[in-house]
Amino acid sequence: MTAKMRRNFSGEFAAQDLGSGNWRLAQPSGAEIFLRGVSSLEAQAFSAQRLTDLGIEWRRQAALVTLKSNGGVASAAVSGAWAHEPLPKLYDALPLAAFDAKARRFWGRVFWLVRMPGGRRLLKYFARGGRKRGQ
Repeated sequence: MTAKMRRNFSGEFAAQDLGSGNWRLAQPSGAEIFLRGVSSLEAQAFSAQRLTDLGIEWRRQAALVTLKSNGGVASAAVSGAWAHEPLPKLYDALPLAAFDAKARRFWGRVFWLVRMPGGRRLLKYFARGGRKRGQ
């Protein structure tokens, strides 16, 4: 399996200087790009008013970040780049448990009983069928 070596993002980004050459570029949709090792000259491109259409190309020792801004196209070599994209429908395909009203009522009663003083002992009694084991 080969990893993607290039990723393009479209849309507007808000840039935030985290200090020490670290930057965070965030989209309103929730996507975030974290950059490490941005030099002070390259930081000027990230502090532009409007950042759009960002591209990251990962290489062996560094990453090349290309972005469009209101000042044109700029590229910056950074020592590290991480992309975080939230996937809102990630768990939709998994067969997760779904409880109907009857099951929710049952488990609600069980958890209510456990919170009562002596409730755990009473729950064990019910689980054993009302009698002690071995009888």
